Amino acid sequence: MNTSTTQVESGIQLFTRVNRKNDLNGINSHYFPNGGPLPNESIEVMGDLKLDKTDLLLDFIVKCILPSDLNSQWKSSGAVLVICEHQLNIFKIIKVIEAHLKRNDVLDPKKEILESALKNLTIFNCYSPEDLDLAIMNLQRLILVKDNINLVVIDNISAYYWIAKQKSNISYYHHAQQIFQKIISALASLNVENRTP
Repeated sequence: MNTSTTQVESGIQLFTRVNRKNDLNGINSHYFPNGGPLPNESIEVMGDLKLDKTDLLLDFIVKCILPSDLNSQWKSSGAVLVICEHQLNIFKIIKVIEAHLKRNDVLDPKKEILESALKNLTIFNCYSPEDLDLAIMNLQRLILVKDNINLVVIDNISAYYWIAKQKSNISYYHHAQQIFQKIISALASLNVENRTP
């Protein structure tokens, strides 16, 4: 016997649910001294090979998912991490969460905070260009289902460049453009504005 029920919501309820998102303003005052990142901004993290950009991505993710009532830079928001290079993993994320809790002298039960924060994180592990395509296509569905998502991080959009080049002799620039276009297409129906500062 099927006991599932269908829930119906009015247009006003849908509009309220979809527009209930927090923003990430003030998540990192060092990199965004005037506030930000602003809603709908695309940010490319690049730099010298000696710099560990992975740490910066981890910091953004952790500050996004930690509870906002404990620190003004923490946002209690959902985040999506698309892993292509597998330098990021759940153990590193937990280690950074624990470091943030210790640094901020959080006395609340750390296990509950950690579990609550990790519920705000969705991870897609990609092992091929096809996996990356599927992750991008699933972003739209995921953002509709989890209305608290404010951050999407792809660790390296060019991770599968050499596979694409072998198949079609595509340039690095055009490969990156194709990936960005797939992301824009997947999110277009959500009324997400895509712009790069």
